[in-house]
Amino acid sequence: MRDIIKAGITEVKGKEPEFKINIAGSEQEQSFVLAQIHYMKIERLAMLNGKSFEQAKNDYLEALSIIVGTIKDNN
Repeated sequence: MRDIIKAGITEVKGKEPEFKINIAGSEQEQSFVLAQIHYMKIERLAMLNGKSFEQAKNDYLEALSIIVGTIKDNN
């Protein structure tokens, strides 16, 4: 097994958390891993919130779009 995505958060008292993400593998492997992560998150959110997969997917993708936009604006 190979690591495609490794992520960690370093927290130091009095400072903002530092995020470290290492991405390896081919573009296809990266896309597949990210798609699997999104699928698992959506499936879990649907179960936790009593929604259909499609409802949870729409909510998740809307929230993801907002989060990505905020990250872009702050960088």
